[in-house]
Amino acid sequence: MTDHIFFLHGKGGSSNGTIRILRDALLPCLNDPPEITLLDFPSATADEYYAAVLAVAAKFPAGSMLVGVSLGGLVAAKLLQDHRPDLTVLALASPTYADSLSLTKRITPNLYALYSHSDPVVGDRTNWGDFTTGYADVDWMADHNLDPQKNRIALLLSDILELGDFEAAVMLVGQNVPGKQ
Repeated sequence: MTDHIFFLHGKGGSSNGTIRILRDALLPCLNDPPEITLLDFPSATADEYYAAVLAVAAKFPAGSMLVGVSLGGLVAAKLLQDHRPDLTVLALASPTYADSLSLTKRITPNLYALYSHSDPVVGDRTNWGDFTTGYADVDWMADHNLDPQKNRIALLLSDILELGDFEAAVMLVGQNVPGKQ
């Protein structure tokens, strides 16, 4: 299990929104919770968000986990690919490209993505199989609003932390076939 988890919000979001709700749902699921930090960054554009995260990237301890919601997941995945391969990233309802920021087409270790291709906000930009083997397209994330799924996501995250196995964690929270549907 990691000693640090950093949550990154979506476009126009803040630490008082979905990432706080997810953190609050996660805490009761963990016996020995790591240090959890909710981060706030300017996020009007993907480029602005990524530049702000790059400015503080060296402060993330080695082995930390970044959990990014929507645009925050893309930004965290790009950081993992290009600068911090020592991190683990879980992208939730995230696109693989936005504005002029896009992932490099290659399988990236320690990158996990949970999304729905039916998501009206990012669904047509969720080709996660081009970037990781740890992805799941789940029907219960078809609504871009993750708040109603907070308990399921918290269980998934706690299972990932405890088991160290994304596919097993996804199956435990209700998806029979990880990856492609």
